[in-house]
Amino acid sequence: MRDGVWLAGATGVGLAGLLPHLVWSQTVTGSPFGVIEAASDQVAGRMPTGSGLAWYAVAFPQRLAGDLGAVVILAGLAYAASVVARRRRDRWGAAAGRDERWAVVLAVAAAVQVLALGLTTHGEARFVLFAVFALTVVGVHGLVVLPGRYGAAVLGLVAVLAAVAVPGTTAFERDVLATVGLSRAATVEVGAAISDRHPCVVVTRYRPQLGWYSGCDDISFATAARSLPTDVPVHLVRFAGGTGQPNDAQVAAVVGSRPATTRTFPGGGDLGSAEVVTLRPIPR
Repeated sequence: MRDGVWLAGATGVGLAGLLPHLVWSQTVTGSPFGVIEAASDQVAGRMPTGSGLAWYAVAFPQRLAGDLGAVVILAGLAYAASVVARRRRDRWGAAAGRDERWAVVLAVAAAVQVLALGLTTHGEARFVLFAVFALTVVGVHGLVVLPGRYGAAVLGLVAVLAAVAVPGTTAFERDVLATVGLSRAATVEVGAAISDRHPCVVVTRYRPQLGWYSGCDDISFATAARSLPTDVPVHLVRFAGGTGQPNDAQVAAVVGSRPATTRTFPGGGDLGSAEVVTLRPIPR
């Protein structure tokens, strides 16, 4: 009963903290969740629902936690689950269980963050930095405090998983780096092709790479649809194999009635060919 009161109190404090945001969002966007939706769609580049979660699952042992970190995190999840299983027969308020409940809370908070972000936006390692760190802490703690009679077996299993994971992720990263090298070559080629006149603006999903290689200011397609400079050349860049690329109708909406020329570059890697639509400045 006492824990339920604390939980209800924490929930109330959390909702009270969110209230100003919800009211402001309702005032500005017409929906209490409008700011969150705009951030997900226009800024974070949300893909089909669940695609971010799929990316986290695929990238988990390579780009998120690393090969050894992934093994430790799996151990942490198993440890948190074992805490729940052991304490179900005891009341969570029992003094004997208090020292371990923090691990469950930390693991649940991390898992909820990954789930929420994975369902609402595309996958990015930096989005789940807290979750990876928290689960690593739980995993290290779990490996340290394992009961003696199970400790040797669990540590042996961890060693076997590490022995399998390290060569596997090394081979995977070697292939990834080769693909990234080809993709970088594609962005360098396009950047060099549009860098002959400054100032300029490049509209692309691949920021800041194309902005850096071209020397142009870079903006997203969502920003370009709302506001676009008219006194400098503007280059709209789409890659055939790129993620989150705009369709023809979205490009046409940005171009409008401005004079434009289109060029195509062969590209490389997983990005494929690049289409560059250049809008000339509008004379004053």
